[in-house]
Amino acid sequence: MDMKAGILSIQFRPKLGNKTANLNKIEELLKRNEDKKLDLILIPEFFSTGICHNAMINEPEDEYGGETIEKIASFASKYKTNIIAGSIIEKVNDKLYNTSYAINRNGETIAKYRKIHLFNYLGGTEGERITPGNEPVVVDFDFAKVGMSICFDIRYPLHFRKLLQMGAEIMVCPTAWAY
Repeated sequence: MDMKAGILSIQFRPKLGNKTANLNKIEELLKRNEDKKLDLILIPEFFSTGICHNAMINEPEDEYGGETIEKIASFASKYKTNIIAGSIIEKVNDKLYNTSYAINRNGETIAKYRKIHLFNYLGGTEGERITPGNEPVVVDFDFAKVGMSICFDIRYPLHFRKLLQMGAEIMVCPTAWAY
């Protein structure tokens, strides 16, 4: 791992259900930081819609991330940085997943992670709509191996132990807790 890796974690309050405004906000934040040598940019969970169940569930992206991930991939290529696209709702064979995409500097999706531990506690109902993933993922970027997780996964230390065993040098955990 490059010990001088530049990492930027973006956190913002998305406009509920407004993908265009939210993607524009991400690009604005990337422009503000384009003078830095960034090896990784982390974008939050549900960055394109916020926690807006109608927008998330009624307009999910396909297994390749659809137009949302295409736009994020164009940012990775334009700004020559790796990006973890926090998460979007992905639809595969009529199942919905809370999925994070790993995109390299060339704008290529090189890995994706489907959230394993869904938030079904203290009034959380994620499991009523979303199917849990079942595979931990470590992505091999050009500067480090990055272990992927999303939000509530943080409550499960064995998930992170598995990522370490798989060679992760950095852990990421994009969340929507700030909303």
